[in-house]
Amino acid sequence: MRSKFRSEPMCLRELLSGKQVLKTPAFQRRYAWTPKEAGQLIVDLLHDFVSEPEPASPAEVFLGTILLLSEVGAPAQLPGGADPASQSEHEIIDGLQRLVTLSVLVAVLRDAIEDADVVDELERCLFVHSDVAPAPPRLGLPDPEGGYLREAVFRRPGEREAGDDGVDTDGEERFAAVLDLFRQEIGDLAPDQRIAFARYLLEACTFIIVVTADIDRALQMFTVLNDRGKPLASKDVIKAFLLGDLPVSERSQALQQWHSLEHALGQEFEPLFSHIRAIEGGGREKIVTEIKAAAMAAGGGRLFLEETMLPLGEARRWLLRTNHMGFAEAGEVNRHLSYLGWLGASDWCPPSMLFHKLHAEDPVRLLAFLRGMERLAFAMLILGLGGPRRLQRYRAVIADIKDGDAWSTPESALALTRDEQKNVLFNISHDLHGRSPQACKLLLMRLNDELAGGSERLVPTGLTVEHVLPMRPSRTSLWRQWYPRADMRDYCTGCLGNLTLIAKRDNDKARNLEFEKKREVYLGAASINALTSTVIEESTWQSEQVLRRDERLLAAVRAMWSIEGTAGWRG
Repeated sequence: MRSKFRSEPMCLRELLSGKQVLKTPAFQRRYAWTPKEAGQLIVDLLHDFVSEPEPASPAEVFLGTILLLSEVGAPAQLPGGADPASQSEHEIIDGLQRLVTLSVLVAVLRDAIEDADVVDELERCLFVHSDVAPAPPRLGLPDPEGGYLREAVFRRPGEREAGDDGVDTDGEERFAAVLDLFRQEIGDLAPDQRIAFARYLLEACTFIIVVTADIDRALQMFTVLNDRGKPLASKDVIKAFLLGDLPVSERSQALQQWHSLEHALGQEFEPLFSHIRAIEGGGREKIVTEIKAAAMAAGGGRLFLEETMLPLGEARRWLLRTNHMGFAEAGEVNRHLSYLGWLGASDWCPPSMLFHKLHAEDPVRLLAFLRGMERLAFAMLILGLGGPRRLQRYRAVIADIKDGDAWSTPESALALTRDEQKNVLFNISHDLHGRSPQACKLLLMRLNDELAGGSERLVPTGLTVEHVLPMRPSRTSLWRQWYPRADMRDYCTGCLGNLTLIAKRDNDKARNLEFEKKREVYLGAASINALTSTVIEESTWQSEQVLRRDERLLAAVRAMWSIEGTAGWRG
């Protein structure tokens, strides 16, 4: 019987090679990944990369099944086909989010690497070699997201058109946030590590590629892959190990405890084991390996379940809530948990879970710890520290927590050194938005609540960073008259004092308008936050107003995070 589909394992390099073009069918959903999903992907990849004992021949990292539709009516043809030099087109039925996100990561690596051969190799993964200029992208999405991906991500920096963020849709905003996250993570690697990680990404990341030429068959297979058969997750293997050898008399209660926690945590149940690994084993081995070792060290599955997993699971559940009540510190605790929840990465969770396990009945200590954790997490975001360096720091915090009260000393890993405080202030006052739009947005949101004297319940989605003094004002505008000195204009444009938060639709209206017209846009907004109110109260927006507001906001940063140091205009 003639097979209606073909399948074969392929690494990322093989999939993104030759004349292969991957297209998006009209029925596909738009790009939906956020920094949460993309952050988990790159943290896992970097963890496996730094843990790899044989970098020259790395173990495969299985990233699931990719379902492709080849030319309808023809025999199912795998990417590359018999002649890799011939044109090959496939539509992505399942796996689009992963492939797009990995392609963004390839683009970020290309831009961060100086070795010409490696850059060309990565470029060939993004574009199909063609005699026609410009070369067509290997992976295509429908516009407008497709245009943003092609021009703002895949094109090399020198080939991109100058402009503002260029973010016009929710999908483009998600791309920008993921791009910002990846740049931060890759920027934290040394130059030789970037090259090694790029090769690791292309060679170790492996998929099962399934291809069919029958659209009905493709949709049926999509349903099977997503709704019927689910592969064993880490939690399933761990459950069998922990509970499989228990006596029948104990197994029923243990299963009930397991299922109750799984129900309470929902989608956060699977990541729980990654957090436990970081606490108990240091996070240097595979999750199942370290959980097994921790369970054996605890005296077996039953003791591990009751003394480690359940208390830490309850701690994770507690950290997810921002509506605690019944104790004097509840309001402040809720605020700090909300701020930590804004962050794309969840690597702050393991030390916080351990602290809650040990001090759940002491809200004063919990508040002090969460205040320090928020300060550290935001500082590392502003400093641009990538995943490996953050994980190293959090391991040190965990060690301090296990050492009693060491976490609360000025020398602890939770505290910021003098140099770190100085560098945080420097980064904040020197075009933070240009280096990390996401870090800038979250800092402004945090400052907004500080100015408001309490939480205004802002959410990152829907808000954009607005430069009151435009980044590129018209040469004939009043802005140029107000800022004739280029050095003053450059500083004021990127400094904290020139930034505010407004809805995207209002940002689109404001753009390069004169201040009086911009102010009318701000006043006409559906809601006005505390940060924007400090702009509206001004009648003009010259350097005097910007620098005064800049110093006010920098002072607020110093106060809310107990940071010492000087910053601001030094012209």
